[in-house]
Amino acid sequence: MQTCLSLDEAARFDFCQKIDQNFSVIAPAGVGKTCSIVERIQCIAQKKPIFLKNLHVVTYTKKAAEVLRSRTLETLKNSNDFQHIQSLFNQSFFGTIHGLCLHYIQKFKTLTVLPDYWTINENDERLGFDFLRELNETSFLKCDVGCNVLRHIEIEQLIHLAAEFSDFEPLPPRPALPYPKISVEKILNYIPNARNQATVSNYQAMAKQWNEDKNQSNNFLAIPKCDQGGEIFKTLFNETFQPLENWLSIHAFDFVAELSQHYFNFRIQKGQLKHEDLIRLFRILLNDIQVQNYFKTHPIHLLLDEAQDTDAQQFQLILSLSKLNPKNQFSMVGDPQQSIYGSRTNVQNYLQIHKKLVQENFLKPLVFNKTFRCPATVVTYLNKTFPSILSAKKDPLQVDFVPLEVANKQNSGAFEILDLANTTSDNIIEYECIYLSHYLKSLIDKQSILPSSICILCPRNAWLQEIKKHFNLTQLPIQVHSSKQIWREQALYVWLTTCVHMIAYPEDSFEIVGFLRACLQIEEQAITSFAKQGKEIQILEPISGKNEISSALHHLYTLRTAVIQKNLYAGACILVQESMHWNTAENLDKPNEQTLDYIKLFFQQTALECAEQCASWFDFAKRLKENLNAPFDYPQIIDENAIQAYSCHKAKGLEWPVVVVPFLHRPIYPKPIHYPYISNRRVVWNAHSPCAQNRELERKRELERLLYVTCTRARQHLVLVNDEKLWGKTHTLTLINQ
Repeated sequence: MQTCLSLDEAARFDFCQKIDQNFSVIAPAGVGKTCSIVERIQCIAQKKPIFLKNLHVVTYTKKAAEVLRSRTLETLKNSNDFQHIQSLFNQSFFGTIHGLCLHYIQKFKTLTVLPDYWTINENDERLGFDFLRELNETSFLKCDVGCNVLRHIEIEQLIHLAAEFSDFEPLPPRPALPYPKISVEKILNYIPNARNQATVSNYQAMAKQWNEDKNQSNNFLAIPKCDQGGEIFKTLFNETFQPLENWLSIHAFDFVAELSQHYFNFRIQKGQLKHEDLIRLFRILLNDIQVQNYFKTHPIHLLLDEAQDTDAQQFQLILSLSKLNPKNQFSMVGDPQQSIYGSRTNVQNYLQIHKKLVQENFLKPLVFNKTFRCPATVVTYLNKTFPSILSAKKDPLQVDFVPLEVANKQNSGAFEILDLANTTSDNIIEYECIYLSHYLKSLIDKQSILPSSICILCPRNAWLQEIKKHFNLTQLPIQVHSSKQIWREQALYVWLTTCVHMIAYPEDSFEIVGFLRACLQIEEQAITSFAKQGKEIQILEPISGKNEISSALHHLYTLRTAVIQKNLYAGACILVQESMHWNTAENLDKPNEQTLDYIKLFFQQTALECAEQCASWFDFAKRLKENLNAPFDYPQIIDENAIQAYSCHKAKGLEWPVVVVPFLHRPIYPKPIHYPYISNRRVVWNAHSPCAQNRELERKRELERLLYVTCTRARQHLVLVNDEKLWGKTHTLTLINQ
């Protein structure tokens, strides 16, 4: 029977049915990889249900994990022995790699060095300052190599690199290289032409002063750079200091690696971890004989989704875990074409791992190429256009395009290119936006479709705001989903956080004044007048008086008295109720009810976690404040009467009947590269460093893959706006670089 199947059907059959075989699946956009993963789990439940107990499904986001879990459970309801299957399935793990690490860290907590109370804290600058103070007592800073490194690089820069350091592989130590001797004689003896005389003289004076400082003091001495004075002089100047840069690039890396270990231990001691620390902790646990014995007697079935978004350290952890027991099963599903997060992952690393595991016969390669999303006309465009864009033959560091087949050939769909004529307008952004709004109004009328079935995708969030501004002028509603919201922007969360802080610090007049002004909208003049009367702004003791400030402070005092007598969770519930009845709560910028309920639930859940850890109100307040700058990812409710708008990155994994892509030729100005950074066990100081990678080429490759992701979101109709005549040909990056 299987011999009659197409290559795509045979690949799906193998992945879903052959549960004792490990696979690496390349799954392009819209091929139904989620359905296949669900079907594989369903097959496990049918053939070897006991595997469900130790099933580990690792995804890129919590939301994706929840979708996979719910869809799988819904499918398993048709099982003959569903109650037994469900009891086994409930013991499985669905979540992110960090969630998996946390799961086992909690399981083996007695084998870790974690304190009783700890939390995840990604952005605590104060922690870095505290670590810097303790570093003064660390002996490795005072060795000869350390002193030489610190003479040319500020310790704050190295701590920043150490905080981002993720190369946990134990590597053999490198012997210390001799500190280079720098001679500036060639610079001082250089004779410039008249045009560059003044500039060269300045740089010669700089080199002379640097040489004197090097020989006469131990003060900090930055490496000078030259970017003027003519090409010959610039080359001579920079090559003079190149040996020192090379020495530093090697020894600074080793210094940062050791510094990273100290900083990691410091975070453990303080109970303030980063997400990547969970990876590091679990890898340490895997070296423990008790943990190894556990996994040798508990075989796991691990499925990795979105493998192209897994970084090198996460891959190393997953492979180490998978190979602890020969009975373990490991399969991964990914798509190199959808690797668009180059800031944290490397698609070439994923491809190398895929190739290596296939060569070792650990994984069998499969390719799904039948798309259930894109219609025939869009697939024709993709198959015609992208082989020249995504081609490893043309660019060895780019990925190869996988040609697609149409699953539903009856869905011909539509593909359209809107060619914009040139304009005499000074505002070409406004011109393109107004043109697009008129086109979309016409499309909605002609096809009688809901505006929400149309989505506009742009590579930059700021462009979406520009479109919204001009669409508003033409009375075309648009709902933008890609603005980066943080918890601080949620008024209810700020209200609750401030209340908890005031409960913990009832004499913090600065915070209480902020609450009176921002949350209760009491005028500053009234607060100043109250303070000038000699009255304290506090809620530790009751305050008498009939003015609005006295009434507000007395109310807060009464609230604190009631809450402080309860445990954290019960007190948090009182505050949630108070937020509903506070007489000026109408002043809050309220989102929809679902979002409000989510904020309240998150607040109460945080209180419960703190209560379980026997934390205080001080700890609760600190944890809430630490979360203020974290992303607020709760989804908006779709407005059916508004066109949808997303960034191209955020659109990954989503789809719409109609997808419109404007600004194809508009220049994209990437964020500047932050130096120094680490690459290939070296510290890269600037774009001229010998080990510097060509980041511009990397960004170009990623934008080419981003265009692929963007064009594969359409279920019926793909519209590309050809605005080349507006923007012209440019050497700057654009979404379409062909």
